[in-house]
Amino acid sequence: MEILDVAIIGSGPCGMTNGIEAEKKGYHYLIFEKGSIANTIRRYPTNISFFSTAELLELEGIPFTTTSAGKRPSRQEAMEYYLKIAQHFDLKISQYTTVENISKEDDLFKVETDQGDYLAKNVVLAIGYFDNANKINVPG
Repeated sequence: MEILDVAIIGSGPCGMTNGIEAEKKGYHYLIFEKGSIANTIRRYPTNISFFSTAELLELEGIPFTTTSAGKRPSRQEAMEYYLKIAQHFDLKISQYTTVENISKEDDLFKVETDQGDYLAKNVVLAIGYFDNANKINVPG
C-alpha cells in the first residue's frame, strides 16, 4: 500500500494551499477530491459573487483578475482561477475519489477511498462548507 507524507482531503483553496506547501517541501502527497477541482465553489449559485475581493482570494502571489464590478469575482472566475492554480503548481489531485473512512493504524493513518486505500503520515481535512463532517453519535 502506498505511503504518503500527507493526505489532503479537499481541493478547494485550503486544500490547494496545503498541496502547494507539500510540493515546495518535496513531500509525497495526494489531494483527494470527491468531485472536480474546487468542487464546493462549483456548487455555489451560478450568478453569485464573492464577498472578498480578488486580491484577498489570491494564492501564492498568482494574480486573480476579475472583470466583475467592485473587483469581487464571480463563481465562474473563481473556478477558472483555482483550476489555473492547480495546473501552475502541477498539484497531485485525485478527482472524483471519495474518501470513505480515515482510521489510525499504528503510527500511520489509513485513508480508505472508493479508488483504493492509502497510508499517510499526516492527514489534512480541507473539506468545503457543504461537506463538513457532522457526527451525531448515533450507533449503526
